[in-house]
Amino acid sequence: MKSKFILPFLALTFICCLGLFFTHHEAPLNEANAFNYADIAWMLTASGLVLLMTPGLSFFYGGMVSKKNIISTMLQNFIALGVITLLLCA
Repeated sequence: MKSKFILPFLALTFICCLGLFFTHHEAPLNEANAFNYADIAWMLTASGLVLLMTPGLSFFYGGMVSKKNIISTMLQNFIALGVITLLLCA
């Protein structure tokens, strides 16, 4: 390992180990069961953006492979779009 990577590695290791000593504070029972509609709306928005991103990603990956593999690569991404849709609806 190069000497310039040792200090960041040690810093990240220290931060990760430091997380072992902090405890998670539980929310009161009446607040834990309440729905936060802003969080739900954001999750639906983010899921929709992921579904819109997948066809664009297929064109990106299609441009990085040879001509004979473009259709296969794009088909794999559109199959992933279908799988993601089914997982989000389930």
